[in-house]
Amino acid sequence: CEKHLPRDHYKYDEDQDEYIDNWVDQYSLLCEPKWRIGLIGSMYFAGILTTILIVPYIIDKCGRKYTTIICNFILIICTIGLLIATDITSLYILLFFAGTSFGGRLIGGLNWLIEWCPWRQ
Repeated sequence: CEKHLPRDHYKYDEDQDEYIDNWVDQYSLLCEPKWRIGLIGSMYFAGILTTILIVPYIIDKCGRKYTTIICNFILIICTIGLLIATDITSLYILLFFAGTSFGGRLIGGLNWLIEWCPWRQ
């Protein structure tokens, strides 16, 4: 990393038993600064924090069913995007939007399911 070699000058030996095909190789994270690697996990929680206060209000106004369905659809799109993403910036954006779906899926979805439970009647 200190020599600033291009990526094609250092290759992983994929024939070794210890080789793991993961995001380090896929997004070239070997020589990235630590803060950029830490930002991968933080973007999901940043998405949660930006929407956790407004999503319950939207759930009460628009209904639990539709909000839950829309948030699950957003998560499906983000998950497919994560599978085909090729750079770290796309990874940040997709993880952020996956985090924004958290409130609608877990708060709205759980309350919607509880409404259908037979012990409430």
